[in-house]
Amino acid sequence: MTQPDHLVQYRHERGHAQSWDSADEDVRAFVDAWVDRLATELTPSDFVGGYLHGSLATGSFYRPKSDIDILFVVEQPLTPERRQDVALSMCDLSDRRLQVGDLEMSVLRRAH
Repeated sequence: MTQPDHLVQYRHERGHAQSWDSADEDVRAFVDAWVDRLATELTPSDFVGGYLHGSLATGSFYRPKSDIDILFVVEQPLTPERRQDVALSMCDLSDRRLQVGDLEMSVLRRAH
């Protein structure tokens, strides 16, 4: 299987894992844009925040293979229509991701 043309091949030296603070600038910009996009697509009064977790948050992000994980917290359950909109948005973002690993997103209610 060939990789999409926009996925740049990066050399990643052994022992040089990235964290949010040390992540490549384009990765940080992509994550910021992802959170901003979902924040505007979700009902603004219901959006609590987007929280990075997984390897990029813990300092073990390996660009050639790691995925990017974000937990979105909302006040109210998403309607079926809103879930569909978010899913389609995720597909679009996945198609434009910067690394070989995909995107992983969870949406939870604040109460949970």
